[in-house]
Amino acid sequence: MIVRLDPAAREDIIEAVEWYAQRDSKVARRFVAAVDAAISEITDFPDGPPRIETWQGTENIRRVLLHRFPYVIVYEIFPKEIVIWCISHTSRKPNHWQTRREEGQD
Repeated sequence: MIVRLDPAAREDIIEAVEWYAQRDSKVARRFVAAVDAAISEITDFPDGPPRIETWQGTENIRRVLLHRFPYVIVYEIFPKEIVIWCISHTSRKPNHWQTRREEGQD
């Protein structure tokens, strides 16, 4: 199945990598590796991670936590693709990804 990153999700990755790189380039590389591993997990087992508990809709929206980093990837499973809506720090407002999803559906 195809995995597509919403443009805002790509920006999330860039911002996080830049933040980590300013502090420690090795940690920035580990962050990228954690994102890659999580995306591989999503690709291989899209129904594995749990659905978003607070989501009231019928859509198949799930989340996966990054290993060793306080980030979550929120994605939605469609019949022919998986869309990653955001990769955000866990201290952010938990439902901010919904705005991106609404904009991305237009």
